[in-house]
Amino acid sequence: MRLLANGLQLVGPQRKAFEAAAYETAPDPTARDGIPGAGWTSPPAFSGPFIGREAEAAILTELLTTDAEQVISVVGVAGVGKTRLVSEVSKVILRQSDWRVVWLSSHETIASHMDTYELYAPSKLLSLGSGEDSRSGDMSKVLVVLDGASGGSARFLTELLRQVPRPHVLITARAPLGLPRELVFPVGPLAVPTLDKELKDLTANPSVRLLLWHLRRVSPWFQLRDDNAVAVARLCWLLDGLPRALELGAAMCTMRSPQRLVDQLIDQPHAIRDWRSSVGSGELLLSSLEESLSLLRGAEQALLEPLASSGGVWSLDEAAAAAELACADAIEHMELLVRCGLVRHNRAVGEPRFSLLNLVRTAHCGARSGHTPARR
Repeated sequence: MRLLANGLQLVGPQRKAFEAAAYETAPDPTARDGIPGAGWTSPPAFSGPFIGREAEAAILTELLTTDAEQVISVVGVAGVGKTRLVSEVSKVILRQSDWRVVWLSSHETIASHMDTYELYAPSKLLSLGSGEDSRSGDMSKVLVVLDGASGGSARFLTELLRQVPRPHVLITARAPLGLPRELVFPVGPLAVPTLDKELKDLTANPSVRLLLWHLRRVSPWFQLRDDNAVAVARLCWLLDGLPRALELGAAMCTMRSPQRLVDQLIDQPHAIRDWRSSVGSGELLLSSLEESLSLLRGAEQALLEPLASSGGVWSLDEAAAAAELACADAIEHMELLVRCGLVRHNRAVGEPRFSLLNLVRTAHCGARSGHTPARR
């Protein structure tokens, strides 16, 4: 359609009217009310229990259901469970009869059809999804969810925030978007167990609980016992408590024991690239992490370098000295790394300490060696 408009040398209002008419006669399969890619849907359904995010869900629900406007970006690496968390929060809010939820999940489509979206003010988009006129009606109890936002979504979001009074917007993204009034809500991996836990304590750990659920889904006879408990705990640690990685690891246990996977990851961390199953692949998982690393600025890269090369747990002063940064600068850059979910903040008693996720270290080494990320 863009090529045809170019061939006809249409510009300005004529071009917009032409494209709008085209979408009305040949609508996008994901369109609603003639708007391509609008994708107004209910929150997506997920199989399996909601594990380890109950506290975050309660906090988000409380923040969003206050009278004050809220623009919250749920930020974290791919596979950490941002969409699942936001879906659960949306369902809780939907149960409150006076609230409505508008779920928009295709931001790539927004970016590719931005000229057409200019015909429809964001406030009009909301009225189509919510059944309210956002300029005259009460939009204070309409939650707009924008799942998978990126830099290309900022223009749409900025206009939405400008036009809609008292917005309640919930965004999922890999990094903060820098929007007006944006509250960044970082989501890190699930807590991982220590190896000194007894069996009964191990089953209370959220990473172990999620891994066991996936293991029993593919191998119903699997039981956590004294002879495999250490391997299960180590597998959770090696996979960083990252929900998507735990699901993939469980899928790989159909023909392997947890101990065999642990041995493989310790000897050859990059072997995860060869993991493939119906739930995904290690190649795509690491490629997503490599993409997140590529978005970092030079100072964040410098701070991340010693954590990746030496491993272990670092204090802020130690990391700043290794990266040759002033402590004040190191605090700012470390905060971003933690917010983006690339670095784990170990909140033990005493001085805060930080460690790079194992899978991020593997992705970082792959990026430095010139590995080409898999095509999506």
